Amino acid sequence: MYESLINDKTLHCEYLKHLFDLIEQIIKLHPMKFPFNKFSFNIDQQGLEYFEILEILGLASKKVKENLRIEIIENALAQRKFSYFVGFNTDDIKEIYNIGFEVAFDYLGVGNNS
Repeated sequence: MYESLINDKTLHCEYLKHLFDLIEQIIKLHPMKFPFNKFSFNIDQQGLEYFEILEILGLASKKVKENLRIEIIENALAQRKFSYFVGFNTDDIKEIYNIGFEVAFDYLGVGNNS
């Protein structure tokens, strides 16, 4: 199911919007636990290929941005904008940081690009 979700741009975007709503609700229910605890959300390179993802991340509230860490993982892409050998999509990673999210790399050194 997850693979079909990430390979469909519309479903992937709807999933992110729903995730932000859930995070807002959890923070409201348990305000004393935040910002000491953070949520982490993995985005693989396929997700970075959808320009709409950056737009949706930009719509996240300040509370969500403060409490959600975006982790970049090294899954293989189903569809690419660029050749595999062009490299990692560093521009979008920088943009995620500039939008206001903490960015981390998950499984660094053990994925497809290592």
